[in-house]
Amino acid sequence: MYFHPIGGQISVYILEKILNLIDGMKDISIRLTMTEGMYIRNLNGEEAEKLLNETKNLGGETHLEQSISCIGVPTCQIGLLESQKMLNEIIEYFKEKNYTKDVLPRIHISGCGNSCGIHEACLIGLTGKKKKVNDELQDTFEIHINGSFEEGSARLGKVYGQILAKEIPEFLYELSLLIEKKNINFHDFIDKYENELEDLVDKYKK
Repeated sequence: MYFHPIGGQISVYILEKILNLIDGMKDISIRLTMTEGMYIRNLNGEEAEKLLNETKNLGGETHLEQSISCIGVPTCQIGLLESQKMLNEIIEYFKEKNYTKDVLPRIHISGCGNSCGIHEACLIGLTGKKKKVNDELQDTFEIHINGSFEEGSARLGKVYGQILAKEIPEFLYELSLLIEKKNINFHDFIDKYENELEDLVDKYKK
């Protein structure tokens, strides 16, 4: 069973709940993952079902909610932006819109150019930047699309420009609606309708 705490940040309450649930189960092990989640292993069918039910909505359920973010400012002393805050604002925006469809892939967020969130090599990557907009220094995220680190298809994503941090949730929401309207997955949308993605980015790009 896979469990993904939002942003890889698990609270003491949730961790204790999981530990109490698996207490008494035989030969159980927990393995941390490179995607900021955990696998609870060696469960039988009944145990897995119990854990799935008891942990529902305590962590990320959709790919978007299972996005990956570096720790960012203020914990990181060399970071530029608050990447964890950005991730939570994205998730909250979708919740406010009551949008629960699993349309977007995982987003990889780095608070600066040091790539701790692996933003260049994933389907949607964000990297924190600063940019002067209307004579004022603003927080922005540079958009990287269609990268991959899979064997045989490794590639860097295409850079589409910078969007104000405060407008990133709305941009991603509109992107979700575009993809949903086409009734296709993200890969096919990029392959067939990149021009529509570019038009959407141009609407927000600074």
